[in-house]
Amino acid sequence: MSQKVIIPLAAAAMLILALIFTSCGTGTTQQQGLPPRVKVLTSIAVTAPVSIPVTAPCLLSTESEIRLSFKTGGIIGSIDVREGDLVTAGQRLASLDLSEINSMVSQHRLALEKAERDLERTKNLYADNATTLQTVQNVETARDMAEAALEAALFNRDRSVIEAPANGRVLRKLAETGEITASGHPVLLFAPTGGGWVVTAALSDKQVVRIAEGDRAVVTLDAFPQEEFEARVTETSHIASPYTGTFTTKAALTVSDREFRTGMTGRVSIYPSEREHLMTVPINVLTPAGENAAYIYTVHGDGFRKKRVTTGAITGNRVVITGGLPEGTLYITEGRHQLSPGSKIELQTEKE
Repeated sequence: MSQKVIIPLAAAAMLILALIFTSCGTGTTQQQGLPPRVKVLTSIAVTAPVSIPVTAPCLLSTESEIRLSFKTGGIIGSIDVREGDLVTAGQRLASLDLSEINSMVSQHRLALEKAERDLERTKNLYADNATTLQTVQNVETARDMAEAALEAALFNRDRSVIEAPANGRVLRKLAETGEITASGHPVLLFAPTGGGWVVTAALSDKQVVRIAEGDRAVVTLDAFPQEEFEARVTETSHIASPYTGTFTTKAALTVSDREFRTGMTGRVSIYPSEREHLMTVPINVLTPAGENAAYIYTVHGDGFRKKRVTTGAITGNRVVITGGLPEGTLYITEGRHQLSPGSKIELQTEKE
């Protein structure tokens, strides 16, 4: 009898243990079935002073360029240099045909000699009381006028030859031998050596009002695509071009020992000294969503939301947010690519 009682009790104990183990196993499976939380880095959306660059195409040239011309018009007798030639101060670069000018010099020299003879005879007559003092004075005036005319002719002859005003380089020939040139019409474009380099850009009215002389600029040239050159704004036009409606702006490069060439093209980014308070986020936290729009992942409880925002200018590696992201919002900077609908996140902070 006791043996029959023991057997049912043992069976009941085994059944209870089986139920306990089954219950524990089921709980462990359910716990293991939950997806792990995704670790993300976050940052807080705040406004801060930002200098949004003004960007425009630019053209490189030397800081000082001189258009050399003749004082008088005439036939170009010779141009003694070629484009790109290095020249020294005082070196002859071009000359007019001096035949006509030399004839004028001779004419005025003869006129001066005659005036001096007339003056000598008139003084002798005055000494013999054969003429008046007024006549002597008139002849003296005629002599002085003849002398001045000769000086002017000599001056024009000297200015009928173009000499290098300093050591430098001939950038361009603007005329050829045998052509008739007018007085003051440029014949050669000359750049002194030792000068710096400047870039010239045409800015719109909205752009030019944001910048000032002395503002920092960064220049990239098509010939050196991997390099950036520091510059400073040296000149801003106060009147728009009547042809384009733009304002000419110049920035001087701080480097001068590179093999630059006049006429190289590139882009200049000018950073206004007056900063604006704007909200910016790293460019790599955004997913493009069309023109001036993107998506950003924000923290919502222990999950996330994909939020559409409007974007503005790009400054460095950051983008200006113009709408859709309230200040103080916590947004995800790293780990968003591991997120899927319904994912839970584990927050980490990131110091920007």
